[in-house]
Amino acid sequence: MKNNFEVYTLFSGSSGNSLFVKAGDTRILIDAGKSMRTVRSALTSIGEDLCGIDAVLITHAHSDHTRGISVISRNYSMPIYTTLHTARQLVAKGDIEYSRFSLHSEREDVEIGDLRIRSFVTPHDCDGSVGYIIDYPGDYRFGICTDTGCISKEMLSELSGCDGVVVEANYDERMLKEGPYPYYLKQRIAANTGHLSNTNAAKLCCMLADRGVKKIMLAHLSKENNLPELALKKCCTALFDAGFSDVDITVADRFLPTRF
Repeated sequence: MKNNFEVYTLFSGSSGNSLFVKAGDTRILIDAGKSMRTVRSALTSIGEDLCGIDAVLITHAHSDHTRGISVISRNYSMPIYTTLHTARQLVAKGDIEYSRFSLHSEREDVEIGDLRIRSFVTPHDCDGSVGYIIDYPGDYRFGICTDTGCISKEMLSELSGCDGVVVEANYDERMLKEGPYPYYLKQRIAANTGHLSNTNAAKLCCMLADRGVKKIMLAHLSKENNLPELALKKCCTALFDAGFSDVDITVADRFLPTRF
């Protein structure tokens, strides 16, 4: 990655998700799934501060992506970008005032500082769920796409040609089947609007490698139903078997900032 474009997952998993992007003079967060204090501490550990964030983008309304947004919105003045469906859900829960949002559609380009950002629909059981393509013109193109129950044509099209992407590898099929979750929750996770398995994450990695992506980070791993070594081995094996030896693939840490 070029020196003037940086990405960190601040934390990643079912217990909370947030990602930091720095490009030129622009700094943004995608999601704030833990408390404001935790987000602020994670930023401090990489030499950044919430006061310097130009905008927060919210992928969808589930609490592991939005837990800290209400307190952040009351203490900081940066705009909060999301879809109308997501804003309505958060307002209905009493998390945040409607006036704090800068709304975009499920498929729209917006400019934030030095960045051009495009939203696209993700197949998840939450109205208004999106992924984002972040374009630092002339330098780097980055995509983030988690909370996806299947590989849709739209997400594959949008992520194709990115220099790097963060994608979901939520669960190992055997661990989910034999694990402690109740049956209804297992069904929800494994559905086409749930989360992406290691097997499907491996397929997605190969599809993206075939479309020019050279750097991939696996994220949003389940604490109960996955292990980093299982997800990484599945995807690395699939890439090797498909003849892609030049893809840099890593796993985001659950609790600590991980540089992309």
